[in-house]
Amino acid sequence: MRTLTVSLLGAAAIAASLVLLRQQRQDEDRARQRVVPPGETVPSEISLEKLRERGF
Repeated sequence: MRTLTVSLLGAAAIAASLVLLRQQRQDEDRARQRVVPPGETVPSEISLEKLRERGF
């Protein structure tokens, strides 16, 4: 009985750690996407500098 309880607690701790790590990664990704480069008004996938390099 004691072994089962300890195993279940260990599994719950591992699952909670994985959930927290995934959440932190998603928060970091969102923070990177919100960065607005200088000279632009909205965040985008392609920057103004890259557009100028391509001749647009």
